Amino acid sequence: MIRFSFRHPVSCLMIYAGLLICSLFILQNVSVGYLPTLDSRKILIKTEFKGAEAELIRESVTCPLEKACLLLENHRNITSISRDELSLIQIEFHNGTDMDVALLKAKETIDSAFENLPYGCKKSTVKFIETNCESMNFSVTSESLDNTQLRFYAENSLAPKLQRIKGISDISIYGGDKSEIQIILDKDKLFSKKITITDVATACNLSNGEFSVGNFIEGENIHQIKIEGNLKDESDFENIIISHSPVSGDIRVKDVGKVEIKNQEKISFAELNGKECILFSVKYNKSESPIKVSNRLKKQLKEFSIQNNDEMEITILEDSAKNLENELERFIVQGSLGFLITAICLAVFYKSIVLSIVVSITIPLCLIYSMALLTMTGNSLNSISISGLTLGIGMAVDCSAVAAESILSSKNIFKGTRKILISNLGSTATTIIAFIPVFLIYGPIKEMFSCLSLAVIGCVGFSFLVSCSLTVSLLTLIKNKNDAFIELLKFESLKSSYKKTLLKFFHRPQLIIVATVIFLLSGIVLLSVMKIDFTSKNDTEKVSITVKFPANVTLAYIQDTEKYYYKKLKEIPGLKKITIYGGDDYDIHELSSTSLWSNKIVFDLYIGKTQIEPLKRILEPLFVGVEIDIDYESFSFSKNLVNSMGKYFLESDSLDQLNKNIESLQSSGIFKFSPDENYYEWDFVPSIELLSEYSIGSDYVVSEMSHFINGIELEEFEGKSRKYPIKVLLKKENENIHHLLKHLTINVQGIQMPISFLGELKETKKEKIFLRENLLDAKIISNDFIRDEKNPDYKIWDANAEVLNAIKKEFILLIIFVCLLIYILLGIIFQSFEKPFIVCFAMIFSIPGALFALFIAGKTLDLNALISFVILLGLSANNSILLMESVSQSSTLNVGELIEKCCSKLNALLITNGTTVLSLIPFVFTSSISISIIGGLCFSLPLTAISIPVFVRWRIK
Repeated sequence: MIRFSFRHPVSCLMIYAGLLICSLFILQNVSVGYLPTLDSRKILIKTEFKGAEAELIRESVTCPLEKACLLLENHRNITSISRDELSLIQIEFHNGTDMDVALLKAKETIDSAFENLPYGCKKSTVKFIETNCESMNFSVTSESLDNTQLRFYAENSLAPKLQRIKGISDISIYGGDKSEIQIILDKDKLFSKKITITDVATACNLSNGEFSVGNFIEGENIHQIKIEGNLKDESDFENIIISHSPVSGDIRVKDVGKVEIKNQEKISFAELNGKECILFSVKYNKSESPIKVSNRLKKQLKEFSIQNNDEMEITILEDSAKNLENELERFIVQGSLGFLITAICLAVFYKSIVLSIVVSITIPLCLIYSMALLTMTGNSLNSISISGLTLGIGMAVDCSAVAAESILSSKNIFKGTRKILISNLGSTATTIIAFIPVFLIYGPIKEMFSCLSLAVIGCVGFSFLVSCSLTVSLLTLIKNKNDAFIELLKFESLKSSYKKTLLKFFHRPQLIIVATVIFLLSGIVLLSVMKIDFTSKNDTEKVSITVKFPANVTLAYIQDTEKYYYKKLKEIPGLKKITIYGGDDYDIHELSSTSLWSNKIVFDLYIGKTQIEPLKRILEPLFVGVEIDIDYESFSFSKNLVNSMGKYFLESDSLDQLNKNIESLQSSGIFKFSPDENYYEWDFVPSIELLSEYSIGSDYVVSEMSHFINGIELEEFEGKSRKYPIKVLLKKENENIHHLLKHLTINVQGIQMPISFLGELKETKKEKIFLRENLLDAKIISNDFIRDEKNPDYKIWDANAEVLNAIKKEFILLIIFVCLLIYILLGIIFQSFEKPFIVCFAMIFSIPGALFALFIAGKTLDLNALISFVILLGLSANNSILLMESVSQSSTLNVGELIEKCCSKLNALLITNGTTVLSLIPFVFTSSISISIIGGLCFSLPLTAISIPVFVRWRIK
């Protein structure tokens, strides 16, 4: 390759031009996203059983399905929630599981178990639980429309238009009022006229509906006969005939009640800065670019506003695509600044603008080729892969810089490039080797950092190819036009100091051992002092506060609570917007994964970039004594790693034992447990003998009681201007539920019989939510739990600790794997067992340096910091390889020759480490990886430059 590039420079340039065009063509199909696209490892099984209470759901639906799920291979956790009429089972699988096969097996298993479920259960649905969905939240307000009109336009005009946009997967709407036609009946009048609520509902349906009564054939034509309802206006409902009697005549709806257009019972609300609004949450399809979907959505919203004469104001509150755009813009600005700093650094070193451009052009080329590689391998351009490209800016220029330095030093292009080929190949291989284990392990680290690893591998790999070909060709063309070689910056004073330092350590080699021990001990102390936190970040622009309420709390009480906290929250410094939504209008994923509570308020605070710790000190005292969750991260990759329900689980083999353990722990008055939704309800215990005597089925009694309490919903009525839902219900005065049920009557063989005659009404306290974890009944401990060794019967499971410990183990395994692979590679390069060990020993200097930098910057040890340690192993190995390659060629070097050999590599060490460090400076304010790498290289380079010659000298002696 070197010979071809040297002899055919123009051909080499044309090849790279062709590769550049192909790469740009490939990048037309690049996928973008704020976070990497993850294959869901969770499956949700949903089973509905109308009329069944939570305890029956647990015993007869959830438990049998859980046992069936044990047959599924590679499952990690099985979590279930049993509610009234609903069973939800979430199955999490181990990393590396083929989820398409797992989903198919789960469906087959659940279908087989369905025949053992009670009669009346609906067939279970099995589907993936999607993670990391990009989304947009926006509000709709109006000065001229009331909440009912606003909700109607949102549901029936705006939502259908948005649903047709390519790339929209789901739309949720919160707040506003819905109107309906209510037929309110007087129970005394019903009783006197011997009419039931079901009779009224049937008559209304017949008058409002459209029914086919058959077909008749006339010649070759078939005619269908329909009976259409005769209702033209809302007021026509009052004249609907319920029954006819020769004695009493027609009995109409108006004889037993009245018809009104009223708002439905409110189940959710939404506010923007204290004013009621309609809140939209729109989720994007994973297969589409969020930026493109966002632009289509914004265009449709703008058209909708224009069509409605700006009568409705639409405010975009949050858009993950905007975050991605900001990330890309930041990368372009900071990357350009890093490129400029690198070019200036090279220009100073080479004393030539032309030569600095020749070497610096490697950076944009390698970035383009790496992005094309990401696209071809099915990876997206996201915040994680952008971090890899950020590192590539500093690392891409290393091989070309070393090649150019060698060429200028040797005054010969071909020989100079061949001279450093082995060291460049070794440094490139060690960097690539450092990332290979990321692809070989199955765990969170692979999921998160495989795209980053691929980006770095692409940059470094292409950098090596460019240094052996394009750089050679460009320098050959420049040399042909200008026969004189450029003089390099000498660094004479630095070389003189370096020689004196080496002589000092050669005479007293124990100093390097003492310095190494002190440095490593300092790193261990820092590691023990620094906070290890994989699931948080230091600053935020959005905070979500969820206040939880039990199911028996009214929406009016929730709204009163919301007003109380809104007055406090709006005083927070730097608050830009605050949206509030709440009630019971949530989707199935929230019920299964993030909320054990039926009702809640969510406060979304939009603030300028703020440090989290001071914000915690402001927020948390405001909610003392209230069940809350505070989420300081809107878009965090690590949120998917931890258990969303809670940290500690108290588990028992049975409900009785669980309740005993809870009573024991609660006696201390310290611990709180959830779910804790217990409240009183009325149970009707029918008399089997009486039901049998009057030939009444229990399902009929249940149906009549439900109609009495909840009313009957009918088909929608097509009015003059819009459709109205219809509900037939009883007028409820200020009577308690016991009195209402006591006077409930049902039609038994033409007689209105009191329900109390057919059975007994009694009030009982019941638990409304049952949680199970891995087939054990469980409760979440809402505060930190300290295990009492005197009570070994308590089964405490720390859900998040299990995941985080797995990450730690994976990381330790990754470090060991990387070191072993680098040792093997160096053994191949140097044909020795000892020399690779010296290089690997010198690599560890970079880790304490990185810890010092992170500590000074006030950063925690998060996942980005840990992956930077892996990167540093490869980078610091490159420094050791350059020195070892120069001093290990002979075993008879005297002190003077050894020092000269080391000084000959000083230029290459300074230019490669200098360009990497300087190119990462623009990123230090946004990336802990950059801080860690800068610190690691700055601290490790002096120690490596001294320790390698000292160890080699000791080996020679």
